[in-house]
Amino acid sequence: MSGQVQYVSVAAPDGQVMGYAWFGSDGVGWADRKASSADAYKAGLEWYGTHVREARERGLAPVDILGRLGRESGVGPVTAAPDVAAVEELAGTVTPADDQRLIAALRRVDAAAWRALADAFDALTDEDRKVEWGGGQKNARGAIQIPYPLYGEALLHAVSALRNVVVTTEYRWSANPLPQLSSDGRLSPADAVRAAMALVLGERISEGMIDRALQNGLLDAAVASLRTWYEAAGAGTGHAAVAHEAAAPETSATAGRTPQYATHPLPHDTGNTITAPPPPQPTPPSANPYAQQPVPPQPGQPLYGYPQPGQPQYGMPPAPYGMGPQGGQPYGVPPQGMAPQPYGYPQQAPHGGQLGHEPCRFCGGMPTARVTFRAHQGFLILMRFLKYDGPMCGTCGTAVYRTMLTATLWQGWWSPFSLFIFTPFTVIWNLVARGKVSKLQRPAPGQHGQQKDPGKPVYQRPLAYVALIPVLWICFLIFQGIGGS
Repeated sequence: MSGQVQYVSVAAPDGQVMGYAWFGSDGVGWADRKASSADAYKAGLEWYGTHVREARERGLAPVDILGRLGRESGVGPVTAAPDVAAVEELAGTVTPADDQRLIAALRRVDAAAWRALADAFDALTDEDRKVEWGGGQKNARGAIQIPYPLYGEALLHAVSALRNVVVTTEYRWSANPLPQLSSDGRLSPADAVRAAMALVLGERISEGMIDRALQNGLLDAAVASLRTWYEAAGAGTGHAAVAHEAAAPETSATAGRTPQYATHPLPHDTGNTITAPPPPQPTPPSANPYAQQPVPPQPGQPLYGYPQPGQPQYGMPPAPYGMGPQGGQPYGVPPQGMAPQPYGYPQQAPHGGQLGHEPCRFCGGMPTARVTFRAHQGFLILMRFLKYDGPMCGTCGTAVYRTMLTATLWQGWWSPFSLFIFTPFTVIWNLVARGKVSKLQRPAPGQHGQQKDPGKPVYQRPLAYVALIPVLWICFLIFQGIGGS
């Protein structure tokens, strides 16, 4: 949406800004803060659904909704922005408080995990760092297997040790870009957490990330930054100091002290600032409904960010495309008796079906369904088969469906086998896949990139009506046969 909009910031009770609700002449939306925690992300979506979406569904105008929000706690002043893009740019700002939340998570890691990380990476040899690739061969049916990295045991052990240190719900790695090395090849401790999480968890979505990070130095820079921080703050008096500060009673010197907030100007000239409070202090569980409370793992429940039973490990050959290694279990659907991964994204489809946990291959939005759309072309004695597959959101999936079905309807009839076999089955296949994406909720505003344009429905596309030619011809032959008999 273009044109000037107004927006308000929305903060959780602990002061963490969850996101921004924006209002324009013809729309209302939500931009979540990409650097927020998983808890703040979920709380922000709940807040938006309760205070904005429901009001909009009741028919309230944007200006009326905006007026009501001024009475809600945690809502900042109304501010003007030139367009929605400026609000989304603001939502991507990282504050010192965001860095401090990640540092606080590092302080909670026990010494044994830090020692295991150091030992695992110190033991790596140059040979361990060389990654071979498998796959790429053509099987008996002519299909080419997707290449995959073959990580050695020592490297897998090191990556597992890194995962034990950095994985935290304080950072939503899939909503943020991969941090880049500074000019001197270093990373700050907070960026080291961000990079390490993206590498060890993103490998499951984009195979070869760890291999590329070994080659460009990102993995070693992240580990070096983490170890340097721990040697300076963790291995010495860091853990003891944190424990002492958490247990120390309030004194006259600290009572009533106003926290020092960091402010960051908006990228356009509105005079607005982001207010970022210092890291929240320990509070009773009932004091802050949005605060993340440690929950001991239950028997059979997977830990956050860890590979689940039945899923392939790093460096193992993938199962047949779209299916898991155990009994044909599809990826993204937890086995019976196992809790879904708690990452803050919707786990259930609106009609009860399970959704995939992968971002859309086109826009990065969620929820998605893993589908395949096909197109068929017939050329007298030759034929051509096309397909788009992978996780797709409802909007991008609809766009691909309409494009592929239209191409099939006007190009798929011009050979004998195409006319009677391949084209009808292709049309049916696409209709089934369309049913999966049509049930998906649209990604929340601010949760996706540029989506594919669905364009006009198929029945409004003139080329689709070319399919009437073979249909009428077949009908003519049938009636002629009936008349002749």
